[in-house]
Amino acid sequence: QIIEHDLSHSTEAAIEIDALVNGEDFESSLTRDQFNEINSDLFKRCLQPVDRALADAHLTPAGIDEVVLIGGSTRIPKIQELLADKFPGKPLSKRINPDEAVAMGAAIQGANLSQSIEEKNSRLSGITLMDVAPMSLGIELASGKMSTLIQRNTTIPYSHSRTYKNNEDYQTEATIEVFEGEEKTAKKNRLLGRFIVPGLPPRPRGQVEIPVAFSLDVNGVLEVSAYVKGEQGTKKSLVIKKDKGLLTEEEIKKRGKELQDWERKCRTNKIN
Repeated sequence: QIIEHDLSHSTEAAIEIDALVNGEDFESSLTRDQFNEINSDLFKRCLQPVDRALADAHLTPAGIDEVVLIGGSTRIPKIQELLADKFPGKPLSKRINPDEAVAMGAAIQGANLSQSIEEKNSRLSGITLMDVAPMSLGIELASGKMSTLIQRNTTIPYSHSRTYKNNEDYQTEATIEVFEGEEKTAKKNRLLGRFIVPGLPPRPRGQVEIPVAFSLDVNGVLEVSAYVKGEQGTKKSLVIKKDKGLLTEEEIKKRGKELQDWERKCRTNKIN
């Protein structure tokens, strides 16, 4: 990491390691060009998260106004060069300290989660926080594929509906299974719940319409409803709360104590 820092500001860095082998010291040097060659594959992989972010947002590089650099490694000239090539003509913003940006974001989110509304308004004045759906949400089709109604990274609150049709001749009910995940096969994703919509009129396949609606609020509560179009009293719904699968208060306290014990052990080892 020291070499990385040195070569971010100079074209050559000294390497000095005391007693590397059999008490012998090691001394050498590394140029920035050599450093770039050694890490060329790694630097190229650094653009993969950028490509995923663009794909999730349904954007191209031309649709970006500026690129904000976050993380100390964004100071590496080669990474800045690759980003400049990826976003031609777009400024690489350095107005936020790259080393502090992640910590600032975590602190802001922590304040948002822990403070009262009054404290939030005073402490987070001028800061706009946008929650998004962390995973895609949808239902399983008769083919076994996932039909996504809310895409991952969609800003919430958000609602969306889609109309489906009966898959079998003369079926009288439809089972709705709700999943979250990015796999194309529904059952490879996480099952959140299921419910049955009754009252389908016995008609041939594809003749009965079943509108399904997803609604995800700012608290992460998902409501899924479905009904048979043209038939009274067939609407059914399912509510899935955000806390499903989260730690209980007792478990959180236990994890906190484990973290404190771990920090204490680290300090002791450092002193010794």
